[in-house]
Amino acid sequence: DPEILYAALLKWLPPAPGTGSIDRAVAPIEPQVADRLRAIREIPGLDAERGMQAVRGKEATYLKLLGLLVEKHRHDADHLLAALRNGDLAEVGRLAHALKGAAGNLGALRVMELAESVNAGTKQGLSAAEMGDRCLELAAALSQLIAGLRQVLVKPAERTP
Repeated sequence: DPEILYAALLKWLPPAPGTGSIDRAVAPIEPQVADRLRAIREIPGLDAERGMQAVRGKEATYLKLLGLLVEKHRHDADHLLAALRNGDLAEVGRLAHALKGAAGNLGALRVMELAESVNAGTKQGLSAAEMGDRCLELAAALSQLIAGLRQVLVKPAERTP
């Protein structure tokens, strides 16, 4: 937990020379960043506070990482369902595993939980119907998350279907 680590460091590290303290000033949040963070907090299935903890409260970094999530995983729902149709459970598991990590680190808890369920299902030998249900649920949650993030992060002129 970054907050616990930071608190321990503050307690035990000596003050920086010439400062008398190792507390750092908190820079004000730029208005555009603040507006985007407000909108992101409204996206269903996204715990922005948890995601912000992962980047130690660095708002711009969090927004950048969310943008990378959109860029790198925006087609994963389609790829997941295509792999399932082709009976490629190894690919289904790979996609789910990657999504679990990326989503979990950024606070997309619903997608993380569903990706874990899909990944576990590939290892448990579930029936095609059970895997289909799990994959459809994950694909829907991921699509909803990506759409919500794109509304906030991507300029209207840059949005593509």
